[in-house]
Amino acid sequence: MTINKVFYISLLTLLLASCGGSRKAPQGQNPYQRKPITEVSQQQLDIQGLIIDASAKQSIGNNDEALALYRKVIATDPSEAGAWYQAGKIMMQKGWLDSALHYTLQARHLDDSNVWYALQLAHIYDLRHDSRQLVATWEEIIGQHPSVLDYYYNLANTHIKNNDYAKAIEVLDRFEKRYGVSEEVSMQKQRLWGALGKPEKAREELERLAAAAPNETRYNAILAEGYMQEKNYKKALHYYNQILAHNPDDEYIHISLAQCHLLMGDRRNAYSHLRQGLRNPAIDCKTRILYAGEMLRDEKFFAEYSHPLFLLIDTLAADCPPTAGHAYAYGIMLASQERYAEAAVQFRNHLATDSSQYEAWENLMYCVNQTPDHEEELLDIARRATKLFPLHAQPYFIQSRILFYNEKTDEALPLLERLERLAAGKDDLMAETCYMLAECYKSKGDTARAITYYEKVLRIWKDNPYALNAYAYTLAEQGRDLDHAADMAQQALQKMPDDPNILDTYAWILFRQGRCPEALVQMEKAIRNMKEESQTLRDHYDTIKQQCQK
Repeated sequence: MTINKVFYISLLTLLLASCGGSRKAPQGQNPYQRKPITEVSQQQLDIQGLIIDASAKQSIGNNDEALALYRKVIATDPSEAGAWYQAGKIMMQKGWLDSALHYTLQARHLDDSNVWYALQLAHIYDLRHDSRQLVATWEEIIGQHPSVLDYYYNLANTHIKNNDYAKAIEVLDRFEKRYGVSEEVSMQKQRLWGALGKPEKAREELERLAAAAPNETRYNAILAEGYMQEKNYKKALHYYNQILAHNPDDEYIHISLAQCHLLMGDRRNAYSHLRQGLRNPAIDCKTRILYAGEMLRDEKFFAEYSHPLFLLIDTLAADCPPTAGHAYAYGIMLASQERYAEAAVQFRNHLATDSSQYEAWENLMYCVNQTPDHEEELLDIARRATKLFPLHAQPYFIQSRILFYNEKTDEALPLLERLERLAAGKDDLMAETCYMLAECYKSKGDTARAITYYEKVLRIWKDNPYALNAYAYTLAEQGRDLDHAADMAQQALQKMPDDPNILDTYAWILFRQGRCPEALVQMEKAIRNMKEESQTLRDHYDTIKQQCQK
């Protein structure tokens, strides 16, 4: 019986407890023998009437009148223990703890065998934070009722509140010595040993439970997991094998054994148990994929067993229904092995049943992007993702980039302007966005805005050769800030000294500065390094050469 149960007893029980008082029935009498009729005094009748009235008032919550009646009973007959008890109970409920203690102690003194009086006393000591008296009271209660487990727990909890875990364990040991090993007590002791920083003692409790109930595999499972966390794989293997011996068809024991063998470096047994586990129909499709993927993280295991394992997964996945939820996990697994076309199929399957996960859309876009000749499909996926997730930047970026490099500036520009707002705080994405915005505005003849965005790029990518070159060339075309333009072109050449486009930019700036011989040297180098024909470079070369020969 717990302490909470003590204070919710029925009115009938209360009446029986109070009526009994300190008067006990004679021992050894025949319970079927008619009791002699005894004369009841008027005083006794009056007291019983008062008790009945007080109990009735108390039952409807009229505690003040009930308390007055109990006090009247006590004044008439101070030996009426039940009245002292009930008066103390009302006082405790009012928060009058000193008076409640006095009245309950008097009830206990009059009838020390009544457990209700002792339990109320314990409650009062608990409210008063009097741990010494509370411990003593629980010890008395246990002494009178040694078979009630809840009393041991209440005493143990009192010690726990005092941070005296060792004494709490001693209390629970006393119960076990009397009544044997029990799961409830052993698990509580295990937690207490853990709080004391003695994991070996906590483990001993589990080992005793495992020995006492060899067919109960969960104790072995807890022990095995504990040893796994401590990296004592040999011990963990012992307990996993104990489980296997009693339950060889457990769908997860082979998975656990696979992980244990892998950590011990035994890849052959790891694969053998993993195979057995994954083939168990009790394990759902998604869980199979996740377990296989986790094992493949080990490089040596991957190198040795990835091929047969993927064949097994392919076979098992073929039997999985479309709604099994495995497609996303399988897609991740395939993508990790750079099998992007196959991974894209799985992500499409997943999105066909559940399009609510943005991550699935992003993974699909990534895989399709890694697959050649799928630009139109990628653009379509990005557009659909944008409609579903308008606050995510990546779909806008993919659309903008495709349109930008296909010279569809008018379509790319509004997407890039939206992307600029979404890219805040993401430096690389912001720099790429601003670079495309600069190029778009430049193509539309808005040089001022183009320069603004080039400068934004360079605040993030200070020495990015492409941004430096583009900004420098824009200034060269405008014929202004040529010293600044030349400095940027030289910085770009430090990063990419043989790039024909950067050499062309630098040559054109030198030409605009009137430094014709230097410009010709740089331009000739640009032509020599040109891998693809560029009419712009040819025109610049011809112009510079003609001017320098005059």
